[in-house]
Amino acid sequence: MRILLIKPPASVSFNAVTPPLGMMYLSSFLKQHGYKEVKIVHMDVEQMQVEDIKKTISEYEPDVVGLSAIISEAKNIYKIASFSKKTQPDALIVAGGAYPTCYAEDCLACPDIDMVVKGEGEEPFLEIVRNYEKGSQFGNIKGICFKKDGKVTYNEQRPFIQDIDRLPFPDWDGIKISAYDNFYPQSPFLYKRRYMAIFTSRGCPYQCIFCHNVLGKVFRAHSVSRVLEEMNILYNRYNISHIDIQDDIFNWDKQRAANIMEQIIESKMDLKIYFSNGIRGDLLDKETIDLFAQAGVVYLGIGIEAGTVRMQKKLKKYVDLGKIKTTVKYLRKKRIFSNAFFILGFPGEKLSDILRTIIFACSSGFHTASFFVLHLYKGTEIESKGTGKLAIDEKNISTSYAFLDRFVNYSDLPKPLLILIRRLANIAFYANPLRIYWIIRDLPNFKAIKILIAKFLVRTVI
Repeated sequence: MRILLIKPPASVSFNAVTPPLGMMYLSSFLKQHGYKEVKIVHMDVEQMQVEDIKKTISEYEPDVVGLSAIISEAKNIYKIASFSKKTQPDALIVAGGAYPTCYAEDCLACPDIDMVVKGEGEEPFLEIVRNYEKGSQFGNIKGICFKKDGKVTYNEQRPFIQDIDRLPFPDWDGIKISAYDNFYPQSPFLYKRRYMAIFTSRGCPYQCIFCHNVLGKVFRAHSVSRVLEEMNILYNRYNISHIDIQDDIFNWDKQRAANIMEQIIESKMDLKIYFSNGIRGDLLDKETIDLFAQAGVVYLGIGIEAGTVRMQKKLKKYVDLGKIKTTVKYLRKKRIFSNAFFILGFPGEKLSDILRTIIFACSSGFHTASFFVLHLYKGTEIESKGTGKLAIDEKNISTSYAFLDRFVNYSDLPKPLLILIRRLANIAFYANPLRIYWIIRDLPNFKAIKILIAKFLVRTVI
């Protein structure tokens, strides 16, 4: 069996290009179970246009094509499915990832997509490949949906893997690691660095109403020894000293987080560690931050979303805003660069709420801040309440790039006013000379300066 895993190109600019961990886990899991002919194609990295995939499919002649997409890649997943089916008519076309999980019916409305994996993909995708190889039916495979007699069939939901230590390491040899140095990563400070993204856990117990539920609402963690083994292999075998931890909530288990940092310190590995997201700011304390600094943590991305208690309750985020300011002040003392994420334009959010969020951001002490506009997707609690049109149009063109003016407005404010407020928020945040000093003093990578400037211009001028 030949299996081709394709990561479509994004349909929006300034999209982060990072190692496709989902596909790398799929590849290693398939190889672990005897399927050795697995090829990963990350089209953005290989600088392929959508039409270029035809040649790859023709040359590789896959039996199964797996397409993994997030929202910003939604438009292109259909084009690639069409090329795949036309080029290799007998191949099974399977879609997975965040977009197909939440938009399964939309995907299966496409005549060229045969099947969708919802949620965690390793086990169901392996069963799909096995059944297809044997010519068996798919009705007994949990966690998938497919077309049968012209109708969409939803199989029973598959439980999440509880012991994720039994999964093999991602297939690092299935990609060209050095190629990612030349693209804008999720954290701008990894630009031009030889790095690798890792997951040390899956799932998040919080119930934020705007968040997807792709990997579940239960925290499932790798053991400390497994995390250290993965870092050790990357450091010693692949010469990687920059690690981007992409967990949903790394520090949910405070003791485990501390133990990982202690083990890194003991190992004497000279690592630089980045958290593009996945740090709960009000769960940090001085002792943990001290360990972070000693272990080599240089960057944290922290989700705040709203700067008022009223909106925190409404969003079910429940961040302790007072504690955040104390935490950020100590992060600065330890020279750990911090970025805050805020979301503007929630349904029912008052102008006063938005202004107070901006005031909180400007007074919080973060080095940088990202002011997003709410984007509403299927599968979220806020969408289930029927608050408005989804942030992806009928032609499957994502409006997910939150700094552009192309977005669906769910707030009670006029859209032009919301655009103006967001731009003024960025100007006000960076108008503080002391903040510019902090940025320059603690910048983990001066090569990222041009990315920061470009992002600022996009958010304020373009």
